[in-house]
Amino acid sequence: MGTGVGVGDKPPPPMTASDWRPVVSNTLRGFFSLCLPPWDIAVPEFSLHQNGDRRWVGMPGRAQIDANGQHRIDPQTGKRAYTPVLVIRDREKRERFQRAALAAVDQLLEGGP
Repeated sequence: MGTGVGVGDKPPPPMTASDWRPVVSNTLRGFFSLCLPPWDIAVPEFSLHQNGDRRWVGMPGRAQIDANGQHRIDPQTGKRAYTPVLVIRDREKRERFQRAALAAVDQLLEGGP
């Protein structure tokens, strides 16, 4: 039995990144879209973060809106609150996704195909 969604024994094609939008603030470096094969689903608003040598991809999120229609502020952190719109529940799969997403955004930023 295969570990991915491919054809036969072939693994699925790699995901691709597009639509880079640089935004530098704290750990944030920018936003981008990912195309997730084999369904050709394009998901916008992934975020690239870096802190020293550590890099990671943030999942897209939806702003939490309070009763007054304003973007809710987390009282513990003082930051705007977001709810993730995509969640990878399994840790191993989440780590594999991180590696693949970082490779895709690196390829985009290096001008690859």
